[in-house]
Amino acid sequence: MAKKFIDIMDTTFRDGFQSVFGGRVLMDDFFPAVEAAKHAGITHFEFGGGARFQSLYFYLNEDAFTMMDRFRAIVGPDANLQTLLAVLTQLCSILVQENLSICMQRCSKNMERLRSVILMH
Repeated sequence: MAKKFIDIMDTTFRDGFQSVFGGRVLMDDFFPAVEAAKHAGITHFEFGGGARFQSLYFYLNEDAFTMMDRFRAIVGPDANLQTLLAVLTQLCSILVQENLSICMQRCSKNMERLRSVILMH
C-alpha cells in the first residue's frame, strides 16, 4: 500500500492574532516563532489578514506589506502561504473615511503585491 501524504496548514500565525492582545504583537517579536516553525518542517502557513492586517497600521506603526515580505523571506520561496484578503477592502474603506489620498497611495503602490498575495495560494 502506498504511503499517503497529509499536508497540514499552520493557522496559528493568523488565528493567534485575532484578539486584542494578539493584534498588537510586533513583527520582530513573533518572527522567531515563524522561523522555528519552518525549521520544524512546516511548509504551509496561513498568516496575516483579519485583525492583524489593520492593527499593524492602527496600533503598531508597522506596514502589513512589509510583514508579508518578511514572512516570505523567513519561510522561503517554496512554502505555501495563504492569507485573508477580504480585510484589504475594509482597510481601504477605513482609510477612505480618514484620507482618500493615503488610501489611493497605499493601494496603488502595493497593487503588484496584492496580485502576488492572491497568487500565493
